[in-house]
Amino acid sequence: MPLLLATAKQARQGKALPGGGPLERVIKGLPVPGGVVRVAAARQLRRFARSLALEGTGEVGWQRRNDRARATAGSGPGQGLDGLLIPDADGKVLHQATGPAWKNAAATFAHALAGDVDGVVSEDLISTFMMAEGRTAVEVEQAVESVRTYEMADGVDLAELLVPQLSLSRMVGEIETVDLVLLKRALTAMGSVQAGHGVLSVQALHAFVLREVGPTELDTLLPESMRRIPDGVDELRQHPAWTWLSRMIPSTRYWLAQTVLVAMIAVRDLQLLAVLEDYRDQLLTVIGFPALAQVPGIDQADPQP
Repeated sequence: MPLLLATAKQARQGKALPGGGPLERVIKGLPVPGGVVRVAAARQLRRFARSLALEGTGEVGWQRRNDRARATAGSGPGQGLDGLLIPDADGKVLHQATGPAWKNAAATFAHALAGDVDGVVSEDLISTFMMAEGRTAVEVEQAVESVRTYEMADGVDLAELLVPQLSLSRMVGEIETVDLVLLKRALTAMGSVQAGHGVLSVQALHAFVLREVGPTELDTLLPESMRRIPDGVDELRQHPAWTWLSRMIPSTRYWLAQTVLVAMIAVRDLQLLAVLEDYRDQLLTVIGFPALAQVPGIDQADPQP
């Protein structure tokens, strides 16, 4: 409850995003030199990589990543916003991958982020994605079987195709040459999504507290718009981006790294970027903050590509 009250006080003061560093300024639509954006984005990915022990190579590096991922995986992937928006009383309990299966998935994802093609098995990687989406055990096994059939028929290794795309070190290198207009668009979109999820979390948490506890101090701290789950959430949950992005809430120390990671994936494919921006616009409209959807330009004083 103390954390929720603190979040409510920030919401009342209009604080959508913490901090005032270069990436936060980009997300807010403020001018930031392109070179500064590149350095700050790369720093966030390197920091995230260190937290996951991704730097090591060979068997020793693999073991360090494996141990770190398993130790920090928790009991499951978490339900994200769905866990707040879908009360158990409705009988809509979401599937959760738990215990050893989730620890295996967390370790697989860490090896993929490290770009360790030899340390990742295609079946494990697909299982990881499916578990993160909250799929049932039957759905996971069906996906794995489809991968086996595809690889045997076409003689390909999906891990060799997918793992390099997920490598954080590769993304750090791409930051040096990525189109700054696209990068700023993607950072703004994903940062606004994180901020929007923070607002929606407070709205959903207040509804939960009111339902389970009754009136509290939150009723005086939060503006009326923050004391209810807004209309349009059900439609928002049908958006193709919801499954993945709804698990990203700016409540961890690595929320900026998550923002950069998603942005770098989005700028590789303009269709993905369009989906991200469309989700951002729909989310912010639903929660009542459409003005957060800003698209910054490139500072004319910084001509570097």
